[in-house]
Amino acid sequence: MGEKIKPYCWNKLIRHACYSKYNIQIPSDISHGEDFYLNLALFKNNDLNISYLPKAYYHYVQGKNSNFLTHRYTEEDFERDVRLKNHCLKLMSNHPLYAMVEKRNAFHIVRRAFNSGIFSSTEFKKRTYEYRNLIKSYRYIVWHRRYRLYFSCIGAYQIMSIYKIVIKWIKNINLG
Repeated sequence: MGEKIKPYCWNKLIRHACYSKYNIQIPSDISHGEDFYLNLALFKNNDLNISYLPKAYYHYVQGKNSNFLTHRYTEEDFERDVRLKNHCLKLMSNHPLYAMVEKRNAFHIVRRAFNSGIFSSTEFKKRTYEYRNLIKSYRYIVWHRRYRLYFSCIGAYQIMSIYKIVIKWIKNINLG
């Protein structure tokens, strides 16, 4: 099967009673990643009954004028990502999946910051250096993406940005 179940609420049917039973509430300062947080809060409970239905019951159409398509990642988004990580780690403390959640969040933060291009190389290193070893050890991500982000975290952001452009250019030549 190989597909991953995405951490969105729209692709799950969850009984309202589950939220009450486990006293699940989204922290008031989370304004991005609520679905991921909610899924962690629910699925960290071992007595939950889960079933898979291989059919889409929800279809989402996004218009051309949607804000999502034009939103540019900002420093405020970076800070929101860090807040989400902190809440998720607090939620998962003493849970067997803590390390996995920590690595996933670190990868998410660094990848979004890298792709946005909003930080200088020095600022990028300053803000992401603490995540370098989590990125390097996150085996669920293909090795060249891990190492591109790892090297960016330790100060080679500009070189890795150029590397990414060159690789994309080579792929386009090979496809054309």
